[in-house]
This record gives sequence, structure tokens and C-alpha cells, in this order.
Amino acid sequence: MPLNTTCKISIIIPVYNAGQYLSQCLDSLLKQTLREIEIICVNDGSSDNSFEILKHYKTKDERIIIINQNNQGQGSARNRAIDISKGEYIAFVDPDDWVEDNMFEYMYQKAKENNCDVVYCDYKVYFEETKKFFLDYTLKKILKQDAKFSSKDIKKYYLIGIPNYAWNKIYKRQFILDNNIRFSNYKMKEDNLFSIKVRLLSKNNYYCAKSFYNYRKYKRTREYYLYSHIPIEKLIKEIDNLLKELDLKEKLNTQFSNYIVLVCGAEYNNLKKEQEEFLLYLKNKLLTKNQYKLFSDNFYNKFNLKSIFSIRDTINKEHKIITLFAIKIKLRNKSAIC
Repeated sequence: MPLNTTCKISIIIPVYNAGQYLSQCLDSLLKQTLREIEIICVNDGSSDNSFEILKHYKTKDERIIIINQNNQGQGSARNRAIDISKGEYIAFVDPDDWVEDNMFEYMYQKAKENNCDVVYCDYKVYFEETKKFFLDYTLKKILKQDAKFSSKDIKKYYLIGIPNYAWNKIYKRQFILDNNIRFSNYKMKEDNLFSIKVRLLSKNNYYCAKSFYNYRKYKRTREYYLYSHIPIEKLIKEIDNLLKELDLKEKLNTQFSNYIVLVCGAEYNNLKKEQEEFLLYLKNKLLTKNQYKLFSDNFYNKFNLKSIFSIRDTINKEHKIITLFAIKIKLRNKSAIC
């Protein structure tokens, strides 16, 4: 199919060793009912057959654009694609995920009708091992149904409560360019600053109460090491500077403190080794006394009465943690499995 002269959405895919799932992802994009799209695939130094798959699909559809670069991470790949994008709106899709056929037509229509900076949608988590879907209704709990909204309408969720995923949204390209919103150039947590800056600066937004995006969950082979906490320090500093720049530091101080704890908790859960050294780093260098207590209560408890049996909410109230004889079970409040 020839390239459209008028591009409504630039769909950006950072590709790194995604050969096992890449075809399903690309097929779902080529089937979009919105035809005026470009699909920018950044091959980020893949060592598998991802590049060959991309070249094959480009012969099928000229809307596919391929960029090659040495491995620099998702943030760098997405930034490079933003710089060459031509769409009125920008969207991000991960190469191991896929989308529903009418996702971008529906979201683009809502964006145009409401002159939106950002349009959000719900998503499903697909568990590779069980072949089951988990329906995520994070925004639906706040906004209930299809609705136009501003950042002020979700002020309690500026920093926590809404996942920092880049992919269940479309963004007005001019909004991204005018505000110099880019991904961080490190290989983990590269989308946090991007997503938070979008939430703080966007004014006209729309929520689609439909699960258009399918996020694949499976066991990844990535190893986590102690040095992976270094991006946390950079990330916290970047967000701290952003809040100061927007004169929001005092207003969002409690949210920011809780956000720091959540980021550290996620990192702690990801570490495969050296967890004790990471705890010392948090306690002695990064966290305040109150923050460390909150972290300990939510993510780390030595064997005590709480580790025998307890029920508690997580910081953002999205889950309950049930502990029974040191075994922790995390349940999502009002979750749905299908």
C-alpha cells in the first residue's frame, strides 16, 4: 500500500529482540481501520530475526518506516522516532503487544471532536503462561465512562494511581514538541518522566472506556543488578526539578514522597540478587526515615507477626496484600479475569 500523504497518527515501535511476537504486533497495526498512519519501527540493535521481519513487512506496506541503531534502550528509540514523525498525533506500541483493529480510528475521532492533547484508553494484560486476560480499569474507577477531562480532574493521581505506560494513549504531536516532552535516555524507567510530564502539562484530554490495547506479560530474561538503582536517583532528581519548574513541589510534596517509595518498591521486587545491599542503599542514602518505614511496611517485612498473617492496602489503594506465614499474595481491588 502506498504511503499516505496525510498522516493522522505516527505509531512508534521500539524493537529489540522481539522476533517471537513482532508479526502479531505488526499485523494488528496493518489491520487498523484508520488507514492514514505511519508505523515507525526503530530496530534497537536486535540480535535475533527482528530486523528481517521488519524488512519483510515493509515490502508488504510502505507505511512502515525502519530505523536502525545500536542498542540504546526504548527511550532513545522512541525519541529518535518522535523526531522524524509526521503524524498529527503520536502513539506508542511495544513490539510484543498488539491492539484492536479500531483502536486508532476511535481514539483519533475523539481527539478531533474534543481538540485533545491526549486520549487515553483501557487495556488488557495477557498472561502468556495461563493464556488469560486481566482487564485493567484504572481510569474507569476515576472517570467511570467515556469523558473529556483535564489534569485538574485527576489531581489526586498526578504522580501515583495511574500507571506510567506510554502505550495506551495517543498524543497531539505539537503538544509533545511544544513542551519538549521526551523519554529519559536510560534503559529502565524511561517512560516515567515522560508520562508524568504529560499529565502535569496536558489540558484537554479524553478517556475512552474501552480496552483497545493488549499488553503481553511473560517471564523476561533481563537480569537486574544493584547498579540498576542508579536511574532511580536520576529519575527522582528529574521529577523534582520538573515540579520545581512548574511551581508544584509544595503542592505535590506528599504525592512525590509516595511516588519515590513506589519506584523503590518496584525496583526491590525486580532485583534477583543483592536485595540486602539495595535495602541498605535505600535506608542510608536515598530515603528519609519516614519514607523507609513506608517502604518497609509495603514492600519488605522481616519475619514478625505481620509476616504470619496480615491484610493491608498498597500505597495507591489499587491492591490488597494478604500475608500468610511469610507468603504474600497480591490481589487487585475489583479485578476482573476472563
